[in-house]
Amino acid sequence: MINAGIRLNAVNAEPMGPELSQTEYVQQALEQFRAFSPIPGVVGPYLADSLVWKHIRYYYVYARDTGGARRLLEVFVVNQQRQLEPVLAFQYPTPFRTLFPNDYALLHSDDPWGDTAPANPQDKYPQSTATQ
Repeated sequence: MINAGIRLNAVNAEPMGPELSQTEYVQQALEQFRAFSPIPGVVGPYLADSLVWKHIRYYYVYARDTGGARRLLEVFVVNQQRQLEPVLAFQYPTPFRTLFPNDYALLHSDDPWGDTAPANPQDKYPQSTATQ
């Protein structure tokens, strides 16, 4: 007998969460960020919002750094189980370029080290010193 309180996804039989409103997902994104992702130099208030790009709704958290600039902190999408899932930084959609130009430029820079690049290329990618 199937528990009536749990709905199953017919494709992969994983439990699905409740379907939330856009406002509830925005609040959930903010709560997830606060619980797991504090960033030094970024001060509250932490805010969350959403945007739609190519038929996908993205939920994002942002705040201001100590210099007063807006900083993008985390981006989420709703997965098939109706839960927020973090988006990998290289997958952030183009509208974030306009909303957060400094963060987007850093994430998508051809030369993220700028003028402070290490002289030795191996310094960029240090070898692991772990023993096996």
